[in-house]
Parts: sequence; C-alpha cells; structure tokens
Amino acid sequence: MNNFVRRRVHPTPAASTDGEEEHLPTASSDATTSTTPRTIRFTDWSSNSVIRFLQSQWRHGDWRDKTVLLLWVKILLICMVLLTAVDWKTPTDHVIVGHGQRIPVVGTDTIRIPMEDVSRLPSMVLFRFLESWSAQKLRRTGETALIQFGEQLRELMLLGSDAFQMTTTTTTNTEAVSSSVDSYKTNLFQQKIQAMAPWLRGDPTHGPKNWPMNQVPTPDNKSRAVVICAGDKQMMYLEALLHTIRKVHQSQIPIRIVYKGDQDLSPESRKQLQKHYSAANDDDNTLRFIDLSILFDLDHERVQLGGWNLKPFGMLAVPEAQVVLLDVDVLLLRPPELLFEQPRFQERGALFFRDRSHSEHLWTPRQFLLAMQPLLSPAAQKALVNGHVMNEHIQEAGVVLIDKSRRWRGLWTACLILGRWDVRRFIQRDIIYGDKEVYFTAFETIHEPYSFARYYPGVIGSVISDFHGDNMQYNDNMQGLLQPFMALCGRMLHFDEEGLPLWSNGGYLTREDDRTAKEDVAGRGLKPILFADGGDSTTEAGGGGPEGNQKWLFNHDIGVLCMFPNKRMVRPVKEEIVRNASNAVDFYVKNSKQGG
Repeated sequence: MNNFVRRRVHPTPAASTDGEEEHLPTASSDATTSTTPRTIRFTDWSSNSVIRFLQSQWRHGDWRDKTVLLLWVKILLICMVLLTAVDWKTPTDHVIVGHGQRIPVVGTDTIRIPMEDVSRLPSMVLFRFLESWSAQKLRRTGETALIQFGEQLRELMLLGSDAFQMTTTTTTNTEAVSSSVDSYKTNLFQQKIQAMAPWLRGDPTHGPKNWPMNQVPTPDNKSRAVVICAGDKQMMYLEALLHTIRKVHQSQIPIRIVYKGDQDLSPESRKQLQKHYSAANDDDNTLRFIDLSILFDLDHERVQLGGWNLKPFGMLAVPEAQVVLLDVDVLLLRPPELLFEQPRFQERGALFFRDRSHSEHLWTPRQFLLAMQPLLSPAAQKALVNGHVMNEHIQEAGVVLIDKSRRWRGLWTACLILGRWDVRRFIQRDIIYGDKEVYFTAFETIHEPYSFARYYPGVIGSVISDFHGDNMQYNDNMQGLLQPFMALCGRMLHFDEEGLPLWSNGGYLTREDDRTAKEDVAGRGLKPILFADGGDSTTEAGGGGPEGNQKWLFNHDIGVLCMFPNKRMVRPVKEEIVRNASNAVDFYVKNSKQGG
C-alpha cells in the first residue's frame, strides 16, 4: 500500500540571516528516498537557472509533477500569444491624449489584402459558403483588414482635428491657427496620413507646416459649385447634363469638371465644352476643368485610381466649400441650386440619397459597414434594414452633397478608403457596387454627422406594365385604366423634403443603359410624365413593408426595373418639370442619333 502513497520530503532550511536565500524542495519519484536540497539565490534567477530548474523538475518529478509543469508551460505560452496579439492590435507603450481620448503613437503593422487572390467576378451571396478554403481565408483576411483600417481612420481623424482646422479658415487666419496647433501632434498626424495616403504629393518633412492641407484649395465658406467626374467616353452624357444646367434651368452656378489627364478628357473635348457651356460672363470662370492627376499621385503602385473612384477626390480638389457631386448620367428635374436649399443638408452639412430596395443577391454592404464601424448610429441602423431583411444597396451615389467647411473629416475619410488599392478592390468585388456605400460609411466610421433624404426612391416614366406581356405607353386617354396591380417602369426618382420630384439617375432612355430589350419603347427617350414615390422614411417602411413601398420587379421585355405604386398611387408630374425634363431628354436623344 505504501508503494502507492506519494510523500514529499521537506528538508530543513539552512540558517539565514539576511533573508536573501530560499530553499526549494525537490520532488522524488522514490517515496522513501530524500534528496539534498539545492539553494538558489534570487539574484541567480537567470534564464539558464530557470531552464536548469525546469529540467531538474522534469527528470526527478513523478507524473503528477510533470503534468503540473506542462500545464504551467501551456499557460505561459498562451499568455505570451495573447500579450503579443493585444500589443500588436493596441500598442499602449506610447500614447498621447487628445480631446479626452488616448491615441496610439506607435504605428502597428498594417494588414494587407493579397490582391493576387481577388477575382473580379462577384460571388453570389447564397453560394459563398461553398467557396474554397483559400477564398474564405481571403474574406476573413479582408474583414480583419477593414476592422483595423476603421480603427486607424478614427485615430487619424482624432489626431488631426486641430491640423484639419486649417482647411476651414481663410488664408489670413492660417498662420494664427498653425501657431495654435501642437507641433508634436501635427508631426505625428502628418507621418500617419503620409503612410495611409500615398496619393498625396509633397513631403511633410521638408514641406510647408500645413501639409497636407496645402495640397488642396482652402474652401470659401460661402461658395457653391457642381462637381462632375467625366471623360471622353461619357461626352454625350456630359453635354446633356451641361445643357440641362445652363440651357434648360438657366443656372449660372459654377461647374467643375474633374478628370484624369488628357487621355481621359482630351483638350479638344474641353475646348468644345468651354465654347458651348461657359456662362455669358466668364470672368468668374464658371466652367473650370481640373486635372486630378496633377494634384494627386493617382498612379502610385498602392493607389491606381480611375473611373468612378475619382469622384470624392474631385470634391476635395475644388475650391468651393459647398459642393454637389453629380453623376454624369443624372437628369436634373429642377435647378441645381435647390439641392443646396434642402433643410437636411443645411442642418447637417452632408446629404445622401437612398438607393432602392431591390435584391440581386450579389452585394453585402453590411459586411463593409459593420467592419469599419461596429457602433452604428440610429440613421445607419435604419438604413441597413429593409423590413426584416438587410438592404443590398443603401446609398445612391448619383448625387452627393457635402459642406467641406463643416464635414471635411468625412470627405477625407472617403478619399482614404477609395485611395487604398487593396481595400477598394476587395470591397468592390462583391461587397459594394462602385462607390455607392463609401460616402455614408466613411461618415459613420469616424462619427461624422450626416443625413439621408426623407423619401425613399421612386420611379418616373410613362410605361405601365402588368407583367403579363402588356406594356403600355401611357397617354391622357388611359387615366381610367390604371390599376393597383400595374407597375410604373422608368428611371429611379429622388425627391425633395416635400416629396416632389427632384432628380433621377440612370440616363435618358426608358430602359437601363446596360440592358437589351426587345420592345421598341425600351429604346425610346424617357417620357417623364408619371411618378410614384417609395415612401416617407419618417412614417413608413422602406421596401416591401406593410405600406407596400418599393416593390420592384425587373421587366425583361423593356430592360428596366418597374415599381408597383403604394397607397398614393401613380401621379402626374407637374407640367413645368415635364417640360424641362423633356427638353433634356430630347437633347440627349438627338445628340446620340448624330453620333455625339
């Protein structure tokens, strides 16, 4: 029986007078044998001493001692891994305090998304669980990179709050503001933004103290402008939009056309547009062309910007403070000045319009939004959900209004997102379409105030469909034939605060520009005589809720999305709006038949 009893021998400690010695007992595998204790001084606890002690415990200990030793080694290894991970994500050894928050100073390693593994073809949401292990690993890596990137953007904007104030002051006050900015924070901010924005030119080390704010014009608080990003490939659309602003609405608002080099918008095209669409008195330079490739390094190996991704950079590059960014295929139903008069824009300094609630099962913007900012505002939480399902499209980027004198942080954040090549490619593959969700996500990421338009999008046009092969071009004699089960087909329509048609997007034809259709009416010019709204966001549900708002269905015969009307039914458009919109449509159709 005694062979199975485990006994320890506790040796008598040696005499000590200074308290610097400790006697450590050693376990013996033989219950009847005692070992001579080894005395170790505290000052001898080097790495070699620890290793010798562990080796001794392993050689002379029984299975229980070895189990305990292995357990402690595992705990030690786990603690080392956790401490390493925490230190990598949130360095705490060097921070500064700004605006009541602790801002990490030591830069962390940036997670990069391996772009060589990214396919340009989107993967349908329903089949993503069937993707290969490497594809799923790529998604996990990308999402982790987005989480880290969101944290970095918040830290950057918090750190640069003082430095950014230079963009909202006049040139006479720049020196005063610069002197009030803490030089250490400014230098740190410049180092961080230089690493995160390789598209910025200049060097903060040898350049002006107000870099990078000196790379863009200082906005005048009272100035307004229309910003259009376009090239030679969009000339017919561009001419139609300029014709609508200058000829149809008789507006003399400054127009800034931004582009990427002569290969994008040729000198001949610029000369032609300047000739026909400059204001009568061009002393104010109301039509100006801005080459973004001069201001920014768009072809940097980690940037490679072009196309619709240039749009927020265009807003950043113009000297005006209040800017409205228009897609080149927008149909302005009313003068552009009315966009700046919207109460929600004046109150919040940024106004975004909602996209229609239509599922293609291709895009997951919630993945982008929640990774960049897990703590959503009430506005974002509402915009993300459509009834009991998640919206596949949230923001329509055809019109974006930003007051740079108040909301420069949000605009810079949008540029930083689209200016990072791997993030842009990753999210635009099958998470978001183009730049649609970038603007409000940028504002959400850094807690910048903004507002969505009051009304959900509707539809404007003249074709009525029952989806049983009967697609009718509406006329006044058919007023009594309209039934609730009939849908209105045409362009997506957006509204002002009062629910009146304000602008539409997607072109000037009945069908979608990138669709083919067998019926002749699809290729004809849009007749903007009827409209239906998509619901009031303050009182009604967006999408197919109890009020029946935004029930969209694609009509393959016409090549366009159609919307079934809500309780307010299909209504006629005001004559003045019909007249102005028809003028713009006729100009585009005539110009397209002539070959531009």
